[in-house]
Amino acid sequence: MSAAVAAIYSISTIAQASREVPLLVTIDMSHPDAPICRVEATDIDCARVREELKAMGVPTSRDIHVRVDKYAKYEVVYSVLESLREAGYRDRVGFIADGP
Repeated sequence: MSAAVAAIYSISTIAQASREVPLLVTIDMSHPDAPICRVEATDIDCARVREELKAMGVPTSRDIHVRVDKYAKYEVVYSVLESLREAGYRDRVGFIADGP
């Protein structure tokens, strides 16, 4: 590999490594007692999303995608999004809805 190709490869690798994968928060309405928010592999009460993300050390600069199942109630979704905004994730919250 030539020095120029190696330099381009190194720059490309560094740029890819610096991109952070968005954190996925899934709102699951199938739980019988209350909606559950799944953060990575952890199920938590949706009312405690912001506290749990802070406890997990998730920085407020991290992109967060919220995935919602088709049975999610507006109030639950709004409450989760508002909680994230209040915790400082204001400009980094995206919304993903599952199809019909």
